[in-house]
Amino acid sequence: MHPWTGLVSPSVEPARTAAEDLLVDSAIGRLEKLRRVFELEEWIRGAAEVPLLAASCARWRTERAQLLGELHLDAFAADAAPG
Repeated sequence: MHPWTGLVSPSVEPARTAAEDLLVDSAIGRLEKLRRVFELEEWIRGAAEVPLLAASCARWRTERAQLLGELHLDAFAADAAPG
């Protein structure tokens, strides 16, 4: 057994408040949306030269624009990918 085992009880650790939980959840949500924007951007660039993917590419552009709007980055929506 380690000498420090059991020295700090769980009741001594500071409790996270609901506001802190909300802040963390919000940050995680924003990061997930941003990750999705980057993923869509990669797909759009890769599909630009493939006529078979035109319909999918249009949906990806729409989704990317919506996510950028939700992230308040919609100024980048027009410039984010070749069109």
